[in-house]
Amino acid sequence: MADFGGRKTLGPSLTSAEEFLNFCKDVPFNGIPAGSLTVEEMLEGQIRLRLRVDASQHLRPGGTISGPVMFALADLAMWGLVMTAYGPAPMAVTSNLSIDFLQKPDPVDLVVVGKLLRGGRSRLAFGSLSSARGLGLKLFSVDGPWDEESSTDMLPVAHVTSTYSVPRKSQL
Repeated sequence: MADFGGRKTLGPSLTSAEEFLNFCKDVPFNGIPAGSLTVEEMLEGQIRLRLRVDASQHLRPGGTISGPVMFALADLAMWGLVMTAYGPAPMAVTSNLSIDFLQKPDPVDLVVVGKLLRGGRSRLAFGSLSSARGLGLKLFSVDGPWDEESSTDMLPVAHVTSTYSVPRKSQL
């Protein structure tokens, strides 16, 4: 059982980066090529993923990272957050995912930082960006290693809100 702000969630959590990457290989998911994704942090209710941007695969004309790539990375991060609360959940599905593109991302690594806002008996898991620092899914253009201190000064390139529907415990 994982605890998110006093709310208990169901199921054994999946928090190993290696477990998550292996799980992703077995489930058809998105357009993110194997080997271009790194799990930098995966703890109960929080995740940080890095996509190594490849100009031949991820950039649109004008040198910006394409929206579908950003969407796929955000969706994958939310799926990972669901797994930190409920354990392996191949049948968990996106109910809603909305992205507001805030600024043009640089053609460097794309990092998504997320915290699960709510997960519980309703079988819905919510991730959202709020005005409070550290909540929800944020996508950043990052050239170099992640630095927690300097990240507070960085402006996100996208604002993401997402809801996942999680099957009943017997279907996990």
